[in-house]
Amino acid sequence: MNNCKIIYSILENSGGLISSTLSGVVFSIIFIGIYLVIFFITDDFLKRVFSSFMIAWCLYLTIPSSFYSASKYLSLRSLYINQDYQEVVGKIKKFETKNIYNSYRVNTFEVNNIKFSYSDIATTGGYNKIGLLKNNLYIKIRYISKEEIDLKNPILYLEVCS
Repeated sequence: MNNCKIIYSILENSGGLISSTLSGVVFSIIFIGIYLVIFFITDDFLKRVFSSFMIAWCLYLTIPSSFYSASKYLSLRSLYINQDYQEVVGKIKKFETKNIYNSYRVNTFEVNNIKFSYSDIATTGGYNKIGLLKNNLYIKIRYISKEEIDLKNPILYLEVCS
């Protein structure tokens, strides 16, 4: 298998986590601006209460989740840099794509009896592209085999050979 191509490396790709973290912070700043405009322009008590509730709810949803995703990515990246990962080389078996509530997809497959799964919307910091992998494709994967991470064995490095 001489013709190999690196498809994903956590050292070169952030998996969208940095942009999602920044967009969460920007989203919060925009809502704070809207809140301030509504709060200072209107004299209506109910509008003030409603806008205060909305800004608190939006901040509650965006800021912690954005920083949680970024911290997971940085943690996985650190494990990869410290070479605290497993590696498997072989052909993909039992590849399957599942549509979940027509909203997102999850790929599952095995390489040498090691199970992998990832979602196209998950922000685990690992590989999450749908459409490239398939059965009998010869690949090399570096992954973290810790159970406390959301999906099974997040992929930190993926090399495809033909």
